[in-house]
Amino acid sequence: MLGARRALACALLAAGALGATWTPDEDALPRANRTWLERVADELDRSLKVYPPPRSINGVQDLIIRLLDDPARGVLVMGRHIVVDRQFFVKEYHQHKGLLHLDFLRALLERGASENVVYQFEWNADGFKSQDQLIRDGCAAPKRMGSGKAAVKQKSWHQSVQERPHMLPRLVIAKRYGYDQCGILVPNCYFESQDKWEEKLVTIARSSETQKAAEDKDPRVFWRGAIRNEAVCKDEGGNFARAEAVALSVAHPKLFDVKCLECDMRDDVKDPCLEFTFDEATRKALKDEKKIKGKYVPKADFGRYRYQLNLPGSVSGSYSRNLNHLWLVGSVVAMWNAPFVEHYYPALKEGETHVAFDRETAAAALAAVTPELRDKLVQNARKVADELLCPDCLANYW
Repeated sequence: MLGARRALACALLAAGALGATWTPDEDALPRANRTWLERVADELDRSLKVYPPPRSINGVQDLIIRLLDDPARGVLVMGRHIVVDRQFFVKEYHQHKGLLHLDFLRALLERGASENVVYQFEWNADGFKSQDQLIRDGCAAPKRMGSGKAAVKQKSWHQSVQERPHMLPRLVIAKRYGYDQCGILVPNCYFESQDKWEEKLVTIARSSETQKAAEDKDPRVFWRGAIRNEAVCKDEGGNFARAEAVALSVAHPKLFDVKCLECDMRDDVKDPCLEFTFDEATRKALKDEKKIKGKYVPKADFGRYRYQLNLPGSVSGSYSRNLNHLWLVGSVVAMWNAPFVEHYYPALKEGETHVAFDRETAAAALAAVTPELRDKLVQNARKVADELLCPDCLANYW
């Protein structure tokens, strides 16, 4: 039986079920003979080289003024003091993220005074204020966004309609379109401060569900979350992926326990998005709310499942905070195929740290996971948590 399973895994691998389905792997820098931390540092160096440093005192002064020009994003750190405008944490649409970032800085500075630093913190999950801001800042359009100005939304939140003479470096919590998008990746704000993150990790690690052996866990892929219909089609990618994943629980109930807590799906017949159209099987599955809506499960109990699914965020299809703790629950991490990246993604690789799939490849990808591969992926998921996402790891990256 085991020999047949291994043969199936080899056949599926040869057919491409496990090969290069995770988009970020296609765009990563060469990894040969590089440790995980070296891979992360290589990508950080690559992103910094996009921005030429100022060559004079006047250039430095101009850069500082430009960085602090946006009161909702500018941050000045001097020794143990943090200086921001009130708009950084009182604007309704990002108040929570601003406060979380300030708490992260607070915990860092309690460890010791910082060098004087000034930066812009882009709290948007996309890694930009608006797509045309990338163009106006002088950035090349990411290849997965499309080409030229015709690819961007015709709405800007930016103060100026003029293209800037020099690109402005921004710290970003994710890049929706992949590594070639402008920005310098930093940990997302939902890791919170090091002390609070440590408390969460301890609670999850001590859970009896986390400590179960993989063979004793529910063998299905698990996910709970919201699907919230977005007004703009370009922002429907995350909800479309989530809806397709939820439909897998109807098609393959023995393989997937992927269900929504809020199930506000777009009716793609009455309100179509050309780039996001369900097939007939998915559309039919989504009409049966009893089969797609699930009950809330506490994070400490996630570990009862053998697989943890990470799906794109509901707001625009970029990162999801849900992934932060999934590496620690004693399960295999499954990534839905999507181009977005976070600061530690250069260390990840399909088949080494996680499995990856979409609606079409999901069942085959799971069938190809042998017990040996499963144990390797569980071990490496814990290694991701311990070596890349531990409180000290996040502080050292910063």
